[in-house]
Amino acid sequence: MEPLLWGNAHLGSAVESLFISCNGLEHIPSEIKLFRSSLRILDASFNALQDLPNGFGKTFELLSILDLRGNKLAEFPSEIWQLINLRQLHICTNLITFIPSESHCEFDEFSVLDISGNRLDSLPSELFGYWTSLKSLNISHNQISIIPITMSFLTSLTRLNLSNNCIKTIPPAIGVLQSLIELDVSQNCIEHISSNAFEFLQNLRILVLHTNNLTSIPNVDDLISLETLDLRFNFLNTLPRGLYKLASLENLYLYESDESDEDDEVLHKLGLRCEIRNTLDWHSIFPQNSNVNDFYNTKSCNQIVDKAHVGSYHRRRFNPIEYPPEKECRLGIDAIIAYLRKSVISDPSYAGAAHSTIRSTLSSDKFKSNKFLNDTYIAI
Repeated sequence: MEPLLWGNAHLGSAVESLFISCNGLEHIPSEIKLFRSSLRILDASFNALQDLPNGFGKTFELLSILDLRGNKLAEFPSEIWQLINLRQLHICTNLITFIPSESHCEFDEFSVLDISGNRLDSLPSELFGYWTSLKSLNISHNQISIIPITMSFLTSLTRLNLSNNCIKTIPPAIGVLQSLIELDVSQNCIEHISSNAFEFLQNLRILVLHTNNLTSIPNVDDLISLETLDLRFNFLNTLPRGLYKLASLENLYLYESDESDEDDEVLHKLGLRCEIRNTLDWHSIFPQNSNVNDFYNTKSCNQIVDKAHVGSYHRRRFNPIEYPPEKECRLGIDAIIAYLRKSVISDPSYAGAAHSTIRSTLSSDKFKSNKFLNDTYIAI
């Protein structure tokens, strides 16, 4: 690597992009200083880096895109705070356990941060107040349990991925991100969504909530731009009646499969297999020397499950929706919307001004008002 860099030293200030990925590097070659006066993009992904060299930040002040994916960084490199012109930071798939909050930099044009696939269990609340220009934030595949209240400062954010974490509650702080277009909080432990978590998300187009522990979701009337809503693998009993007002909604995912009857049968049998050894008298079914373990995973097992009495078995069913009736839900989004619209018209307790959609706006000053945040924030 070093000879190659020296061989191109004559290019000097002409080099704006440098790609040194997939080279097994354990450190950043010192020779890249040859391009410090012009380098704007550095891709050092998929190496074995454990840190950035001292002085890296001040040496490459012009750097706007830094890609450190797939390395062995155990700590968030402090040198990054010195990159005053940084716009994109890709530091996913490392071993980072925390982001230090004692030192930071207000990146004026910082727009993309991908820190997914690390070992973070918390986020410093002070950080987001300095990154208000951020447009895309990916913190998926970590161990985050709390969404910081200061995330509400990210008013320019258009894409937020918090999937595959340990989050239990979606607080009102999410609901003030008016620029948000895509929100993914799938594969968490979410049991509760604040009643005003969606209140000001009029630009949201994609909302992914699948694989959580939700039994209900709050009013969605304000999601006037929503095109895709994924609610699969939860435990919802009802759908919000305001769903019928979402004129832009094109894709609504409620079940694990459209072919529900066949899947239900398969899942039922798979569930029975975990209990079958304790509930069946195998000696009455097999010869004395039969290998039950070999038989256990064969198709014949299904035949025995069909015929054997195994007592009551209750499969934990995803989204046992009762309102609208399941038969309507299985017919698709048009049938669901039609049913909801009809039921609202016929239900005087729901119709009326008290349930009309309100298109509210908040000034940026109120967004940053501590009183507003304290009044609406629910600790997790």
